[in-house]
Amino acid sequence: MATVAELGARALKKLGLSPVAVADRPSTGSTVTVTTIANRALRMLGVNPIAEAEAASNSGTVTVAVIATSVLRRLGLNPYDESAVPANAGTTDLPDIAERALRRLGIVAAEETPETADQTLAEEKAGAVHEHLLALNYAVWADDEIPASVAEHYVAMAAVVLAPSFGIVGQQAEYEAARSGVRVLAYSGSYGQTLAETKISRVHEMLAAGNLVSWASSAIPTWAADPYAQMAAAWLAPEVGAQPDQAAFEAGMAVVRAMTLTGSAGQTRAETEVHAAHQTLNAMGFVTWTTSAIPEPLAEHYAVMAAAYLAPVYGKPRDDAGYANAVTLIRRFAYGGAIGQAIAEQKIRAVQASLSARGISRWTLASIPDYAQEPIVMMAAAWLAPDIGEAAPPTLYIEGEREIRRVTSLGTGHGTLEQVYY
Repeated sequence: MATVAELGARALKKLGLSPVAVADRPSTGSTVTVTTIANRALRMLGVNPIAEAEAASNSGTVTVAVIATSVLRRLGLNPYDESAVPANAGTTDLPDIAERALRRLGIVAAEETPETADQTLAEEKAGAVHEHLLALNYAVWADDEIPASVAEHYVAMAAVVLAPSFGIVGQQAEYEAARSGVRVLAYSGSYGQTLAETKISRVHEMLAAGNLVSWASSAIPTWAADPYAQMAAAWLAPEVGAQPDQAAFEAGMAVVRAMTLTGSAGQTRAETEVHAAHQTLNAMGFVTWTTSAIPEPLAEHYAVMAAAYLAPVYGKPRDDAGYANAVTLIRRFAYGGAIGQAIAEQKIRAVQASLSARGISRWTLASIPDYAQEPIVMMAAAWLAPDIGEAAPPTLYIEGEREIRRVTSLGTGHGTLEQVYY
């Protein structure tokens, strides 16, 4: 006579599970720590989980002001120190720009005074140039305080827009070149520096909100200077008439993620996700072990689950298929042990109870004859399958009961086969 435990084990085997307790499996005597699994998860994402003490020295820091100069250079601007630039001989105004534009076009000779109508028209065109530069955020000065350093660019632009009024073809290339010159000069010096520093501060706030930094904006690590500059330049570009480089922004973000989540910060976050994976499995009723003694054969599966949780943090796609497969493999492992055994024995008892209630059984649970054991195992496996997430042949239960009816010579006298689920 077979015991209920033996029949339960056979039901598990019929579903492809190994009915051996975790503690009794020769290959699973060892366990693995959360720390080790977290380390594996990080490596799966291409992150080097080295200890910060072993990493290359990042002791140096850099200021926002220094990074700002790099931002400006990326955008083709010259972040020179205005205090070191020779004096620009003061400022000028629109009337002066207008008169110089008329002379540039040859409308007025050097020694002549412009006609009132011509001067008025030229001032109107010079004013339009100034408004255009204001709209682009290139001009940060009033129209009566135009820096001498950009005056010649104003004259060139005003001459181009004024030319058609005197039957002259304006050269658009000259206009664009002059406008570019104003942009370079306007965003060089303190104004451009201030804009760049503002964008760097925004980048830092964004990274801090994502828990990606552990430093203050006043002490940015030297290694982070270039990534900060890449991201800040992408944000500043539209304001200075340049095309934002989104690819550079993403690359900078990726470097910060990789560096800040390497070492203790990354390890801590990864360990948190390993615990989260365990809690998920525990809620499913799959585990009989604690996080301090995770069976070694499951380490890789836990790591896959943790890596799926971590992926978005590192800007990588989540592997949902890998996650689902890891859960399946852990489930099969778990149900091959004490949990699966207990459920399988419950199904054996349920099948016996059903057979007895319908008058099919001629035996007790403790005296199941050899000829009835396999049919009962088949019926129990059919009921067990959905409970542990396994697939069983759809006719397995019916075939098992039919065989019992045959061997007990009951035929079909008991009517239609009844399929009962517990």
